[in-house]
Amino acid sequence: GGMILKQGELFSQFKETFSGVVAKDQELLENFFFALTPIESQATISLGALKTLFQLCLEAIGQELSKRESYFQKIIKRKNFCFAILRSKDRSLENILNEELNKLENFSKSLVKTQVNYQGTRLQGLIYETTSSAQQKEFQKSIDRAVEKWISKILNQQELRISFIELPLSLDPRLGGDEYSSNVIKMLYEGLTRISRDSKPSLALAKTVEISADQKCYTFKLRPSKWSDGSPLSAYSFEYAWKKILSPSFYTSFAYFFYPIKNAKAAKAGQIEIDKVGIKAIDDQTLIVELENPTPEFLEQIAHPLYSPINHNVEKRYPNWAQSGEEEYVCNGPMKLKSLKSNGGYIFEKNPKYWDHENVKLDKILISKNNSETAIEMYKNDEIDWIGHPMRPWEPYFSTGDKEYYTKFLGTHWCVFNTQRYPFDHLKMRQAFTYAINREEISRLFPSTTMPAVTPLPHIHTCIFDKQIVYGDKKMAVQLFEEALKEIGLTHKNFPIITLYFSRGGGREKITKILAQTWEELFGISCRVEEYPFHILFPKMSKGDYHLGMMNWKAWINDPFYTLGAFQYRANRVNFSKWEHSKYQKFLECANKETIPENRIGYFKKAEGILIQECPVIPIIYEAYRYSHKQELQGAFCSDSGNLDFRWASIAHR
Repeated sequence: GGMILKQGELFSQFKETFSGVVAKDQELLENFFFALTPIESQATISLGALKTLFQLCLEAIGQELSKRESYFQKIIKRKNFCFAILRSKDRSLENILNEELNKLENFSKSLVKTQVNYQGTRLQGLIYETTSSAQQKEFQKSIDRAVEKWISKILNQQELRISFIELPLSLDPRLGGDEYSSNVIKMLYEGLTRISRDSKPSLALAKTVEISADQKCYTFKLRPSKWSDGSPLSAYSFEYAWKKILSPSFYTSFAYFFYPIKNAKAAKAGQIEIDKVGIKAIDDQTLIVELENPTPEFLEQIAHPLYSPINHNVEKRYPNWAQSGEEEYVCNGPMKLKSLKSNGGYIFEKNPKYWDHENVKLDKILISKNNSETAIEMYKNDEIDWIGHPMRPWEPYFSTGDKEYYTKFLGTHWCVFNTQRYPFDHLKMRQAFTYAINREEISRLFPSTTMPAVTPLPHIHTCIFDKQIVYGDKKMAVQLFEEALKEIGLTHKNFPIITLYFSRGGGREKITKILAQTWEELFGISCRVEEYPFHILFPKMSKGDYHLGMMNWKAWINDPFYTLGAFQYRANRVNFSKWEHSKYQKFLECANKETIPENRIGYFKKAEGILIQECPVIPIIYEAYRYSHKQELQGAFCSDSGNLDFRWASIAHR
C-alpha cells in the first residue's frame, strides 16, 4: 500500500511539473511514467531524475525523422547518473540496444528505462546509475555500438514493405482470383509458368513442355521441388488442385478460367465425372493437359496463381488451412507465410525450400492494410516502399517526389447491370441508362490516367472504336426509357428506387455520384448509392445480390477472350451481370476453334458488337496504372498486362 501511495504522489508531482504537457498531450506523459521499469522505480525515482529524462523525451519528439534509418540520440551526465534518450522509426533498435546493455556490469540493478510509442516512432529513455566513470563511458559506448549495428542492419536488410487498400479475399490460390489476392498469392506460390520480365510466360516449375501438332495437348515435365514444409511436390499436386476447382461442390468465382481444358465446363456443371477432365499426372514429374481447342494464350494463362498446385495431404488434415495461420499454411513460392499481423496483414519470409531460392534476394515482405490517406503518409515517412496500383488506386492527392510510372490502359471501370433483376432484365431499360452517360465528361475528371471507354473490353483488346458513343445521347436515353416504361408497365411514380453499389478508391465514389445524379435528373427517378468494402462487394455482385454495381475489370492475360469469356455463360460467377446470349456464345465457340489469328479476331469483334448492343455493363473509363516506388527498390516489375511481381526484387543500400 505504501508503494502505491508513493507512486501516486510522485506522479502528481510529475504532472504538476509538466502541466503544459498535461494540457496538450496527457497520454504521452502517462505512457512515459507508467512504462518505467523496474516497476518500483515509479515510486522510488527522484523527481529531478524523472524531470531530466522527460525533458530529453520532449526534445526527441521535436525532431524530424525522415528516413527509416533516421534516429535521435542524446546522452547527458549528471553526477552518478547517465541519462539517454533514443527515438527511431524502426523498433528493432530496441532489441539490439538491450543486447548491448546486457553486457554492462550490474546492468539489471543500475538501470531504469521506459518505452513510449509516439506518432509511428519508438522512444526509449534510460537512466544508468554508477559512480564509475569507466562504466559511464562504457554505457555510452554500448549505446553507440547498438545504433551502429542497427543502422547497418537497416541499410542492408532485404525487407520490402507494402500496403494494400484491401487484403486478399483468401490466401487459397483457388479462391483468390481478384487483383489484390493474386498479387499477394503470387509471392507464395509457383505454377508451371511465370510471367517473366519481358512480359512473356517462361517456364517455372515446368522444366520442359511439349505441345502436340494440333496444339491441344501439353505435356509438362516438372523440375524437382519441395513444399515449404520440406515434403516433395509432384505433378499430382497440380492435378488435385485444378480438378478440385472443377468439382461441382467447390465454390469459386473463377472456374471459367479453366474452361479451355477438355471437359472442364461439363465437369463443373456436374454433367460428367471429374476423372474425364483433361488433366492427368502420369507420374510424379509428368502432367498431361488436354484442351478443348487450340488455345494460344494457355502458357500465359497457367502463369496465373489460380493454376497453382495445392498440397493434398495438408488439405486433408487441415481443411481450413488457408485461414488457420502460418503453422498449417504450406506453399511453394519464393516466400512463405511467417505470421499474421494482429492488426490485419501478413509477414512473409524467404522460403528456403523454393526451387530457385538462391536467386531470391528479399528476406522478408511486410504487408499491411491501410486506407489511402494513411498509406501516402506512410510512404512519405519511409514506412512503405510502394504507392498506387495495383495495391490501391492512385488518388488525386498522391504526391511523392519520386518518379511516377504509368502503364497502358489496362483496367476498365464498369457499371454493371444485374440483368436478372427487374427492371434491368429489359434491354431498352439498360440501353436508356447507358445512353444517359457522357463518358467523356467523366474521363476529364481524371485527366492523367483515364480515357472514355468505348466497350467493356480493356483498351488494348477492343476491336470496335465508335468514339461517338462516349458522349452519350440524352434524347435517345429518354426515348428508350419511356418505351421501356410502357413495355414493362411502369410509370415514373412507381418506378423502383435503384441502388448503386461501389467500393471506395480511384475516384469511384465520384463516378458513382455522377451516374446516380444523371439518372435522377434525366429520368425523374430515385437512385441511392451505397459503399461496401471490396471483400464484401465482390461476393455480393457474384451472387447477383444487387441492382447496379461498380466494378474495375482488368484482364489478367493479354487476350480478348479473358474478358469476352467472362460473359459467355450466366453461371460464371465473374459474370456479375448474369447476362448471356446464344449468338454471342456461338461467336466465342467459333473463335476458340479457329486457328487462323485474323479469323479468330473477326469472331471476337462480332461478339464484342453484341456485348455493346446488349449493355450488360456500361463501360465508363479506361484506366492506366499509376504508381511510385522508392528508388532503393529494384527488380520489381509490372508486366504489360498489369501483373506485378517481386520475385526478382531487391533493396539497394538505403
